[in-house]
Order: sequence, then C-alpha cells, then structure tokens
Amino acid sequence: MGKPILGQEEAEALTSEFSDLYVAAHQYAQGVYWTDTMNSVPELVQAAGPATRASVLHDLITSHVEQRTPNRTRALGFFAQLINGDAGSVLVRFKMLDERLRPINHPSGQQDLLSRHQFSQEAADQLTLAGMAELPTVLTCGYQLSPGEISMERVVIACHFGSDILYWYQLATGGGQVALFLPGVPPPEPRIRSSREVADTGSE
Repeated sequence: MGKPILGQEEAEALTSEFSDLYVAAHQYAQGVYWTDTMNSVPELVQAAGPATRASVLHDLITSHVEQRTPNRTRALGFFAQLINGDAGSVLVRFKMLDERLRPINHPSGQQDLLSRHQFSQEAADQLTLAGMAELPTVLTCGYQLSPGEISMERVVIACHFGSDILYWYQLATGGGQVALFLPGVPPPEPRIRSSREVADTGSE
C-alpha cells in the first residue's frame, strides 16, 4: 500500500526545521570517525572496509539525531525520523549514497517496497502506532564520500522511486543551500519534478 508522493516543495517545507540537526549529525560522525578515531587508533580506520565504515558512520549519524528529536521510530527495523505536516507526512531514513545519489542498501523485500514508497500492512500498522498521520513519502538523508574517501563530500535529502531519483536538495543552514564539506566540488545537476509530475509517477 502507498500514497501519492510529495513533491520537492512540500518535502523541503517539512524537513527544513531539521536541516541544522542533520548537518550537525553528519559533521559529528565525520569528526568522530576521520578525526578522533584516526588520531587515537588509526589502525582501526585504516583496516576498516567499506561496509564497516558505512555501518559506523550510520550509527553515529542516527544516534545523534535520535537523541535530539522525539519524532522517531525503529519499528521498521531501522532508525527513521517521522514528520507530519499539513502537506502530508515523510519518513526520513539515513544512508550512504553512491555517485548517482542512490542509497546503498542491503537487498530485502522491505527495501524494495520502501524504494517505491510502499509499505506492508504490518509496517503501516507500526507507523500508525508510532504517530504517523498517514502513510509517508520516503526521503533519504544521505552523504557521498569524497574521491579519496577521507571525508564526506556533500549531504543531501533525496526522493527516489525504484532506482530513479525524482528530486534532491542540499541541506540548508540559515538562509541557503550549502555543499557541506567540500564546497569547491560542483554538485550533480538535480532532476526536479513538480508535485503533479511526481503524482503522475504513481506509488501503487
């Protein structure tokens, strides 16, 4: 089951309140992993493979967000932030992104459903119990690594449908969009669709 997907304007309006929190969470994770840990036990960082690094960063990011917002759930087996608003509802999950801004997932039936903004009946019931006013649009707050994989290149919020990206936007702090960690690196061109175009994609 699923509902029409929110457009970019609605998604940005719902998540804007949390931009500073998301920025701080990624900066915190980057500092702990590449600065604190590298200075204290560099062999751990040097020996860690991509999967271990992604897992550690994910735990650091989600724990930082989880401790600072009441709007959250682990009912689906992973941490997500839940946001309700007049325009609709969103579920924000936290992921590493590949070079095309696609989330890097462990294959599962649930991930396949979430990629299409769909939920099993059990998941829908869990979200209702967690305080969701309606079935949400799934957004991914994700980071890309720098070419040398020694920092985060940028952090964005993206909306996907299957393997396609419907739209994405960089997090804003204060009054504008910012490339967080390497501002000299040009971002990829966003693919933006209106609410009508997104709705025409369908989610059933």
